[in-house]
Amino acid sequence: MKKLAVFAVAAVLAVSAFADGGLCDSYVYIDGIGWFQGSGTGDWAGQGSFEGATLGDFDVSSSILLGGQVQAWENNGSGNIDWQGGEMTLNYKIDSLAAMTGSLPYYGYENGNNKFQSGGAQFSQESISLADLSNGSHSLSVWFTAPSDKGWNQDGAYTATFTVSGATPAVPEPATMSLLGLGALAMVLRRKLRK
Repeated sequence: MKKLAVFAVAAVLAVSAFADGGLCDSYVYIDGIGWFQGSGTGDWAGQGSFEGATLGDFDVSSSILLGGQVQAWENNGSGNIDWQGGEMTLNYKIDSLAAMTGSLPYYGYENGNNKFQSGGAQFSQESISLADLSNGSHSLSVWFTAPSDKGWNQDGAYTATFTVSGATPAVPEPATMSLLGLGALAMVLRRKLRK
């Protein structure tokens, strides 16, 4: 009886292990700058880590073209294999604004090294408009997730900073406000002098 119980526990553990899976190396791509490391260690990501990176200055009329790459794996019962079950999701947000998403279509290359990719000349990219941002420093956070039924979500976001210039101030400059005030005062004085 004890042998049967031990066998049943071992079978349950084995089945749960076979259903395992996860996200491996991930990278972030900014068009015009290049590839950054996320959780990956590939030396081809020549810009270093995305976490804490400074992306530079962007004009408010431009956009950031964002891409990414992530490797996913799944245990099919006979060992770990690269997962080919559809698209991954590239999640991103600017500052504390609502998160946006883009898809990372499956793209297989090199034996046993299949990835979901977006970015670079051959891939689609997410265009992030900067039109509503103010002048100054902003943050860009990026993270990757698998379909909800997989639950393979990256633990945290990678965050880099950038600056925006060329935005029209939302509030009139002090000189403009002074001129408007003087104009209003002149109108009031003119009315009083007429009486």
